[in-house]
Amino acid sequence: MRLRIKGLTLLAAAGIATLLLTGVAMAGPMGQGAMGGGGMGGTTPTSMMQPGTGTGPGTGWTTGPTMMQPGTGVGPGHMFTDVAAGDWFAQYAQSMASHGFMSGFADETFGPNLPITRGQFAAILGRMMNVQPVSGTTFTDTEDFWGAGMVEAMARMGIIAGHDDGTFGPYGSITREQMAAIMDRAWQAMHGDATPVDTTNAMAAMMQLVHDTSGSWAAPQIAHMMQMGVFMGSNGMFHPTDTATRAQAAAVMWRWFEAGQAQ
Repeated sequence: MRLRIKGLTLLAAAGIATLLLTGVAMAGPMGQGAMGGGGMGGTTPTSMMQPGTGTGPGTGWTTGPTMMQPGTGVGPGHMFTDVAAGDWFAQYAQSMASHGFMSGFADETFGPNLPITRGQFAAILGRMMNVQPVSGTTFTDTEDFWGAGMVEAMARMGIIAGHDDGTFGPYGSITREQMAAIMDRAWQAMHGDATPVDTTNAMAAMMQLVHDTSGSWAAPQIAHMMQMGVFMGSNGMFHPTDTATRAQAAAVMWRWFEAGQAQ
């Protein structure tokens, strides 16, 4: 099945083409399964990249292989050495690895508490959508990034964007509001925009559940994701600018995938 979005051909395998971006509940309580954020958002609803966040590898990552770097990590079906069966995120990490969406490090660890970066999040989402990498460099700082082709494809689709200075910041952290915006944009790129009525209803429902999103540039996207079960709040708070870990991203993205399979 082929989907053409903004000049790109999206090769969609059965089931993945119907990914329901909006069916993923947030895993665990805040501080465990709650997803954080901080890097792929923006200061306006039309920008996914929040200026002022750091770029480069100095964000808690080692200089070794990264989670989505081709040819590294452990293979499908492997339970990572730092993931116990009773961990809240264990099944999500295992499932993401088994499907080839997200892999671990060469030392057979998953690094659940390490931050997930902008570049990694974009690459994982692209893989889940079966987007094909393309050549080109929309951004000034992605040419040597291992996932440059996927970042470029997602940028051309309008799913991700960069800073005002032309950078993407592939090694910068990502926030909850930024992830919500990216996932919502990906959903709408594949399935069409939400209607004004849907958005109004989603916003009203969100305001009944959380009290810290009204000032977020991504409030409509957060509302849509919450309405569909992608994200949830904790004790009346959404924490839109909190940063996300690999474990949290794995949980949310796997549930998103499962929702799509049920669609």
